[in-house]
Parts: sequence; structure tokens; C-alpha cells
Amino acid sequence: MQKERDAHPDHQDIFLEISNMEILAKHIVNFRKANGLSQKTFADLCKLHRTYIGSIERLERNVSVGTLEVIAQTIGIPVFMLFIPTAIDYSKRISPLAGEKGDSSATL
Repeated sequence: MQKERDAHPDHQDIFLEISNMEILAKHIVNFRKANGLSQKTFADLCKLHRTYIGSIERLERNVSVGTLEVIAQTIGIPVFMLFIPTAIDYSKRISPLAGEKGDSSATL
């Protein structure tokens, strides 16, 4: 593994710079913004409370596996992708309940 990391020195610390909770929060915020959703609307789609979504976005909450499943299903991605720091085209993953699609240029 060390040999592999040395072969790519520019990428060796990419996952140490951002926490899983920060990645999760950015996915939620970017999904909401790409689709023009408020915290309340997103929370309603997830059947969660608005303040709970806000506290996740502010990195104030630890999230259960069940809640991760609900968030991932609402966004339209597998749970594991909630922890991958990558750009996702959220406009193609909007729930039909959420209304019109917004800007799809959101990135992490």
C-alpha cells in the first residue's frame, strides 16, 4: 500500500483533508442547491425535521445508518457514495416529489 501511495504523491492525503461528515454535508447541500430545495423541502422528502438536516449540514450530528439510507435514497445514490468526495450531477437524481430541477453544476 505504501508503495502505491508513493507512486501518487499528489493524491496521498486527499482523504485525510476532509472528514466523512463534511463529505456527507456537502453532498446534501449540493443536492439541495442543484435542485433549488430548501432545508425544509429536503427534510420533508426525507421525512426528517428541518433542524435535523441543518444540524447535519453544520456538522453537529452523528447520523445513523438508517438516516444515511433515507438521505441516499432521496438523493438517488448508494449509501457508500455519500462518503466519496466527488462531483455528482444531482439534477439527474432528483425525486419526482421535489419539483423542478435547478443548476446541476454543484461540486464538492
